[in-house]
Amino acid sequence: MRFQLCLFIIYINTAVSIPIYADDIVQKQMSTIKTVAHTRNFTKLLTLVSESVFEFENWDTVREALEHSNLLVIDTKFRHPGIVAKVIVNGERLSDMAFTRDENSSTGWILSRAGFLECLLDNASESFCIED
Repeated sequence: MRFQLCLFIIYINTAVSIPIYADDIVQKQMSTIKTVAHTRNFTKLLTLVSESVFEFENWDTVREALEHSNLLVIDTKFRHPGIVAKVIVNGERLSDMAFTRDENSSTGWILSRAGFLECLLDNASESFCIED
C-alpha cells in the first residue's frame, strides 16, 4: 500500500510539472529589461543587468541601447551557471548573451554578459559580434 501511495505521489508530481524553456526565460527577461530601461530607473535596472555590462560605457548610453535593442533570439541553452543565448542584433549581426541566477533580481535572473551591446554601441568593432 505504501509503495502504491509513493508511486501515486510521483505520478502526480510529474503529471503537473510545467517544463521550463530557456528561450521563454530569455524573452521575458529581455522584455522586462527593455521596460525598466524605458523608465530610467537605474536601481531597478541593476537588479536585472549586472554592473559588468555597464563597465566600459556611459550608463545612459547602455540604458538607451538596452531600451532600443532589436534582438531576435535564435538559440538558447541551459549551461552552468545559467543560460546562454545567441541573438541576431538589428537583423544584421550574430552575437551572444548570458544570464545567471540571482536571488536579488525581481525575475530571478540577471543579464551577466551582453556581447550584443558591443555590436550596437561600436559598429566599427566586430570583437563581440560572432559574424556579419
